[in-house]
This record gives sequence, C-alpha cells and structure tokens, in this order.
Amino acid sequence: MVLVLFGSFLALNDDGREEGGFEASLVGEAEFSNILLDIKKADIESYGAEPGDKLILQFPEGRFVGYYTKTHSGIALFDIFISSYEDKDDVEIGIFCGDIQEMLGEYGYGKTFTIIPTGEKSEYYNKIPHYIAGYSDDPEDFDSIQTYANYREVTQGNFKDDRLYRSASPFQHKGVRYIYCDQYLREVGVDHIFSISLDMDRIGSYRYDGPYAFELYDEGRVTAKYLSTAIPFHEDEVLFVMNTIADLDGSIGFSCSHGKDRTGIYCAMLEALAGASYKEVREDYMLSMCNYYGIIPNSEEYDAVASMVLDRMFYLFGNPSAIEDVTAIDWDEVDIEGYDAEEIVSGYLLHIGMTQEMLDQLVASITG
Repeated sequence: MVLVLFGSFLALNDDGREEGGFEASLVGEAEFSNILLDIKKADIESYGAEPGDKLILQFPEGRFVGYYTKTHSGIALFDIFISSYEDKDDVEIGIFCGDIQEMLGEYGYGKTFTIIPTGEKSEYYNKIPHYIAGYSDDPEDFDSIQTYANYREVTQGNFKDDRLYRSASPFQHKGVRYIYCDQYLREVGVDHIFSISLDMDRIGSYRYDGPYAFELYDEGRVTAKYLSTAIPFHEDEVLFVMNTIADLDGSIGFSCSHGKDRTGIYCAMLEALAGASYKEVREDYMLSMCNYYGIIPNSEEYDAVASMVLDRMFYLFGNPSAIEDVTAIDWDEVDIEGYDAEEIVSGYLLHIGMTQEMLDQLVASITG
C-alpha cells in the first residue's frame, strides 16, 4: 500500500502510518525567524504526535532532535521545535530563542525532510505542568496587581537605587496589564521608558487617554525598538540595549511585551554587571515565571524552568563560540555551580565588540 503525500510516495504500515515517519518541506518564512512547512496540524497529529513528544528530523545531510509543541512555554531554550499553535492550522519549524532560518538557510526553501515521532516525551515535559499550561490575562486570577503586571525595581547586587524598573509593557494591550504598568511607572516617576517589543512608529497605535507613558512619549522621553528573542544571535541588539541604558540619565522603565523573557534576560545581564551572584540573578529571573505561571519557588518545576532557559542562556554567554551550532551542545553537561555571573556577562560583551571603556561606563551608570 502506498500514499501520495505532497508529491512523495511513502510506504505505510498496516495502521496507516509511514514507516520511519512522514515528509515535510520548507516553504517560506514565518514569525520569530521560524520557517513555515507545507503540512497542517491535522497531518502531524494523524501520526500520533502530541505536545512534548520528541521528534527525529531527518535531513539528507544529517538529523536533528526536535519537539512537538503548541506553545513555546513547553520548549527549552535553543531546542528545535515543530509547532502548530492552538489557534492555527499551519505548522512551523523553529529554534526557541534561536534562528532556524540561519541554521537551515543552506538547505533552501523547497527542501524536504522526514519527521519521525518517537513516542517519547522530552525529559523536562512532565516536570513543568504550570509552565506548559500557560498564563491568564485576567487580573482576577492573580494574588495581586503587582504579580499580574510583573513590575518591580531592579535591586540585585550593587544596583543603583531608583535607576531601573522592569514591567510588562505600558503600551501593548496584554489583558489590562498595560494600565497597571503605566500606573506603576507614574507612581515611581520614571524619567524615561525603554521598550524593546515595539518600534517607535507603532507606539502611537496603542494611544489612549491619560497614560503617563504617552506623556513621556510626547515629551520625547521614550526609546522603542523591536528586538528579537534570539538574543545571542543578535549581537548588535545586545550592544544597543547596553549602550542605551548607559546613555539614559535618571530612572528608566524597561519592558518588552510581558516583561519576562527579553526583559528578563537583559535585566539578568545588567544585574550580573552590578555584581549580583548567579543565584540572585536566577531568583529574579524566575520571579517573573512564578508571577505569570504560578510556579512554586524552589520546586522541581522551578529548577527545571530555570535550567531550560536562564542556565542555557548564560552558558552561551560564557561560551559564545557554541552559538555557531547550538544543536551540538550537550545540555546535560551544563553546570551552573561554577557560574560567575559578572565575569560571564563582562566577557561576553567584550567578545561581541564592546570596548572596556564603554563597559566601565555602563557599570558606573547602573551601580552606586
């Protein structure tokens, strides 16, 4: 028995599944540096794939390990994933916080590969139920407005008082978080807002009556630029953030859309430069995950999520040459016990082109 699927003849088992997997082709760009495939959600699920399942991705030139997901919350940093989002029929391939287009660009669109479901879950999938379940946009589902809007002052290490405040976006309408974030920024009286999830020409489309954020915007005290979540793959963007923080006088309200991912990583870097230990950096990063997902501090899930995200990011900061092939890293060998956060971030910034003079200026601007 044979089946014609996207122009390819595939041998089927008695249960109707292809021996060794099914084929898909790279057909075009998708959001977040992902690549759109020529299959649909029903196709991949007809082969028994479920969220969290480990997949073998067999290209003519080699194979990779990936995971099937319907939400990025179940994927570890720099893992390859095949995704069909809950509200879409399209299927994409990507690297979480990486650039699959750069990695697979040599193959070119039209390249066909085989997806082989293994029937196995990722090693962390069953450890992260809250993270997988996602988060609510309803403030009634949270213990406090501060937890809901994920706002606080950055104080780790020797961070200067009244220098940096982090939050979800005071512009973008993620539930009603923007209203509470705006109120918080007014209360603490930030001098400037620095948004990394919007370009300046898009901010006006979110305007409404009365917000402090738009008072600052009209006074020219907002800096906004859409930055990638694939932070180590965009060295120019890292330098832009660090140079902007150093150049802005007074207090800064710093945010991406939710204030947990991009904001979380950049704040972790700044906290490290301010002399915070990796333990302090990790705890502040994970506070946002606890706020959004209801993860219990110091639980198995807490440590699993930290290991999936921040520990991996700092490993790359400390080993920038590994960025050339993140799929070759054996993450089981990563040990955070030896992490010197300040040394890792300082070394990384110098590696990507920041001068020692500029680094000294940045550290002086956030400490005291």
